[in-house]
Amino acid sequence: DGGVIVEEGPPKEIFSKPKEERTKQFLHRVLPEDYIFYI
Repeated sequence: DGGVIVEEGPPKEIFSKPKEERTKQFLHRVLPEDYIFYI
């Protein structure tokens, strides 16, 4: 994405309910499948 920010918001929202497909793909690659985000 050339360093472009594709999604913004509170961490809880981005990690638990990402809106952008690019963010979903990234989180799926870097986090375990059973990952639960707590704040």
